[in-house]
Parts: sequence; C-alpha cells; structure tokens
Amino acid sequence: MKRIVLITVAALLLGGLGYLGWWLTRPSWPQFAAAANNEPQAIVKVERDYAYHLGDLIQVDVFVRQQPGTAIDLKSLSVGGDFELSAKQEVSEKKLEDGSVVYRFHLNMQSFKVQKKQVMTGSLGWRAGDQRRELTLEPLAIYTSNTYDGRKKLMEGPDARVTFWTYGMRHIVPLAASSIIFLVLVVVAFRRAILAVLNRPVVVDKERERVVELLRILESGNMTKDQHLELDALIRHHFKVGPIPCSELDGRGFNSDLVDFLKANEPGIYAEDPLDPHGQETVWGHARKLIAKKCW
Repeated sequence: MKRIVLITVAALLLGGLGYLGWWLTRPSWPQFAAAANNEPQAIVKVERDYAYHLGDLIQVDVFVRQQPGTAIDLKSLSVGGDFELSAKQEVSEKKLEDGSVVYRFHLNMQSFKVQKKQVMTGSLGWRAGDQRRELTLEPLAIYTSNTYDGRKKLMEGPDARVTFWTYGMRHIVPLAASSIIFLVLVVVAFRRAILAVLNRPVVVDKERERVVELLRILESGNMTKDQHLELDALIRHHFKVGPIPCSELDGRGFNSDLVDFLKANEPGIYAEDPLDPHGQETVWGHARKLIAKKCW
C-alpha cells in the first residue's frame, strides 16, 4: 500500500512539473484586428530579431487567420531570403468563436550567409470558392551581431541570453525534482531496512539457556551427577567434540579453555561424592573464560 501511495505521489509530481513546463513554454496566440474582407490575416513573430550568429537556430512563428468560407493550403507556405529550414515546419490550430481558425506555423530556420541584415519573405496559398489566391507575408528583418565577450556595452538591445526562469525550468527544476524523489526513495528503503532489522524475530538458544541454568546450579553447590553429565553432553554437542575421553582431548586442536572445562567437570560425573567447593569453583572458572571469549 505504501509503495502504491509513493508511486502515485511521484507520478502526480512529475505530471505537475510537466504541465507547468508546458504552460510556461506554450505559444502566445496574437490578437487579430477586425477583418475588412475574407482575405486571410497574417502576423509574423520572432523571439528576437537581433544578435544572431552564422548558423544560429532562428525560431519564427507565422500566425494566419482563416476567415469563414475560405480555405488555407497548409502545405503551400514558402519562405524566401537567405534562409534554410533545419526541420519540418510544425502546424497547430486554434478555433475562434466567430468561426475563423488561426493556424500557427512554427519554423526553425538557419542562415549561413554573412550579412548584417537578412530579410525573410514568404507567401501562402488560399482559396475562396473556386478561386486560388496568394497571401504575401510581411517581410521580417533579422539582424546579426559580432560575437561579444560578455560586456553589456557590446550588446545591442536587451540581454539576449537565457533568462533565469528559462534556465531554471530546463535544468534546476528537473534536477531538484529528481533529487527529491531519489531522497524519498532512499528514506523509504532505509526505513524498511531498519524496520526489518528491528522486527527480526529473536532466536532463542534453548541449549545455551540450559547451560546457563546448570552453571547456576553448580555455583549454588547443589549439582547432581546427572546434571554434570547433561552439562558435559551439551558442551560437547555445541563444540562438536564427540564422545572423546578427556584424556585424549589434548593435541586435537580444541580450545584450551574448553578442554580444561570438560576435564574439571568430569569428576562430577564419575566420582561417588559431589564436587567439593574447590572443584566447583574450578569448573565455574573455566566456564567464565568460555563466556568471556564469546565462544557461545
């Protein structure tokens, strides 16, 4: 459930950022004057008409208003001047309440001719009934500039560099959004790992608990032969000693404290009388060494 909520929030966040970017970069449709006849109206717009260098991408929008009862040939737009189209033109439309339609022709152009000023001309075919006519676009002047070194006094007109908001929407906002999503995912994963460790079931070693219980009995001085034998069996099983007599444990690579413990506990198994206080203290002392070394 938490994963579904996280994915939903991330999708909504990315969708919101995408919509915000579209909203900020959407084209601005111009207002046309009242039409005097059924001839199409055209407006040519460019982001800036100066400070271009050789081969720079020039983005031009041609807005054409088609009057009711007429038809514009969308494939007939031609561009004149020393320009080349670097990509196929993009056409979008917007219908107005009076029945007219505004078409937006987005042109990506380049010029490789060295001139201080270049003029873009153009024409577009349209029909009124059976008659085909030609609409001539208003010429658009594009000015070039020498490369400047950053000093504003060498620039012509307003600063043509990328604005902070444009740079932010292209780089800062996507980077910040992806960083936030990454950090959220890391926090969720880290939290799950911590909870998995904290909620891990504790495995109870019943054999070890029984050994501790027997050592307490030994310390009290009330240990029987059967309990000495049980303690010997538990220790041998845990350390995988096997049924080897204590006299043969030396030289087999076993822990020295383990060997001393088994030897000290052996009299409690076979002797007729219980271990005296000294024998009990000896067994308990070797047991403390094993516990101190975390052998169990």
